[in-house]
Amino acid sequence: MLSKYSAPRRRTLEQYFRCLSASRFEGVMGNYFIVFEFNRINQWFRKGQITQLLEKWKIQDAEGLKAKVSELLNPEADLYEEYRRFHAALFSLSEAARSRYIEAHKQHEDYAKLTMVEVCLHQLPSGNISGYGVSWAVALCRAGQLKGWFSPEEAWHFKLEAAKMAQSTYGSWSDFFVANAIGSHFDTPKPEIKHYMMMTSMFNLMDQSSLLYKKAVWNTNLEPDRF
Repeated sequence: MLSKYSAPRRRTLEQYFRCLSASRFEGVMGNYFIVFEFNRINQWFRKGQITQLLEKWKIQDAEGLKAKVSELLNPEADLYEEYRRFHAALFSLSEAARSRYIEAHKQHEDYAKLTMVEVCLHQLPSGNISGYGVSWAVALCRAGQLKGWFSPEEAWHFKLEAAKMAQSTYGSWSDFFVANAIGSHFDTPKPEIKHYMMMTSMFNLMDQSSLLYKKAVWNTNLEPDRF
């Protein structure tokens, strides 16, 4: 598959893939990893970015990595289905009926999730948080390739699949950013929307950089240019 992409097209797409994974990084080094790929030194830092990525999902080997990336790129994954279910239940109700519905579930184990979904109802009308998984899948592919758990071909295949999934689901970087933020809050033991925005590298891209609007435009062509 890689042989069907010229060197310039590969560079363009690798930059695009790094931007897709930007929500998974924070701080100065997070910004660095948008521009540059991981290198061999990074994998030896006990508390570095690669270690944190793999520990989040308790990934210890190539088999576990492939299983998690495949799960994250499944549009019907349990996490996405759960959010869609709550979203659909609330979106179909009037504001008054929605308030009564949530109040009736105050003692239910899903109450925190329901209240969070209600807050985000109109920020994400589609109810689709799979962009959160796309971002994680690309970040894990980058880590997995450096660890030697994915070959360059395998990593490229999954990153390309992730990019296609993102483009077919969202219409802009802004929509993708919102889905990432909501997914990140939803996928926690106690889901809630906090009064502050986590300063991830994606936030910095959206707020301070022209990269997403000049070199890594949302509808970047993902098709090969060699036949």
